[in-house]
Amino acid sequence: MIVDQVTAPIRLWSYAAVLLAGLAAGSAAGWQVQAWRLGSTIATLKQDRSDQAAADQRATREKEQTDRRKEQQHATASNTNEAQFIDDIKKLAGSEARRADDADRRADEYRRLRDGAASREATTRAWAKAESTARDDLANRLVTLEGQLERGIGVVDRGLVVVGRLQGDLERRDAEVAAQQRQIRIERELNGSEKD
Repeated sequence: MIVDQVTAPIRLWSYAAVLLAGLAAGSAAGWQVQAWRLGSTIATLKQDRSDQAAADQRATREKEQTDRRKEQQHATASNTNEAQFIDDIKKLAGSEARRADDADRRADEYRRLRDGAASREATTRAWAKAESTARDDLANRLVTLEGQLERGIGVVDRGLVVVGRLQGDLERRDAEVAAQQRQIRIERELNGSEKD
């Protein structure tokens, strides 16, 4: 019994020590599990951050490529517009040259008619003197009509020259307006605005 009395407190202390050792081991295991969990969470966060950085880099590259492509399209469209405007101006220059030739031809015709009218007037007056009074009246009417014809041709010719110049100015203005409209469309496409 004495042995029981001596060993009982030792057993009690042994149980307490085992209990404390178990608690310590369990606590250490809990801390280890928490450390694994925390390590896993940190690894996940690092991976997410890495994935996000890669996605941001891809998005930045794609935006740069899109911007570069838009700038190239804008430059190409602007160059095409400029070339078309130059072609339009060349066509207008050809039209103006034809109008100038037409005006020169009409002026030559007018001079021929005017010179012919003077010659015809002299001839008509000579016939009128040789003819009777009735023919003299007819000659005066013819001279009056030819004068009116000459004045009318001069007015019409000057009017045609003015109309030709105005038509050239209008065509040049139309070409400039068309070039400006194309440039506005090009600028809107670059800026992403398709409204007209």
